[in-house]
Amino acid sequence: MITIISPINGTKYNYNDIIYFNISTAAVASNVTYMINNNGTYYYMTNISTLNWSNQISDLIGGNYTVTFYATDDVGNMVNASAYFYLTYAKNIIVNKNIESVGVNSYRINLNITNNGNYTNYILHDFVDLNFTYYNLSLPVTNSSNISGVIYSGVILKWDLILNPYASSIITYNINGTSDYKLGNNFIIGSE
Repeated sequence: MITIISPINGTKYNYNDIIYFNISTAAVASNVTYMINNNGTYYYMTNISTLNWSNQISDLIGGNYTVTFYATDDVGNMVNASAYFYLTYAKNIIVNKNIESVGVNSYRINLNITNNGNYTNYILHDFVDLNFTYYNLSLPVTNSSNISGVIYSGVILKWDLILNPYASSIITYNINGTSDYKLGNNFIIGSE
C-alpha cells in the first residue's frame, strides 16, 4: 500500500513553486517511480528510508496534473496510488500604450497587449485624466470608476481580457482634451 503525503489531492500550487512528491509504503520497496498525466515516462524517486520516498519538480507549466506513484518490492509485487493537483499559469503580459494625435485636442489611444505566457485571463486598467473625455472604444470596458485625488483625478477604465497564450491584441479608443489638460496624465495603471 502507498500513502501519498504530498501532493495532497486538489492542492493548488503557484506557477513558480517547487512541488514536493513524498510517499510512504506499507512494506519495504525496492524502487518507487512516478508518472505524470500518464505520459509514458517514469521518474525514479529517492528513498529517504526503506519506507519513505521523495522527489521534487519545478519545470511544469500551468494546468491540471495527476501523478501516479508505483512501488515495487523485491519479488516484483507492484502497488500504485494517484493524486491530482493544479499549477497556476505564469502571468507574463506586456502592455504598451501609444498616444497619437488625430486632430486638435483629439488623440487615439492604442493599448498593445502581448501574452508571453500560458495564462489566459487578465485584467487591464487604464487611466483617463478628468480633463479628457473618452469615446470610440474598440472593446467595451468591463467597468469604469471615477477617482479624485490630490495629484490625479479622472476615470479608471477596466477590461477583463481573455488572451490566448503567446497571442496579441490591441484595444483602441479616442480622447478629447478639454480645459487645461496634460497629455502625460493619461497612463496605464496596470494589469493583473
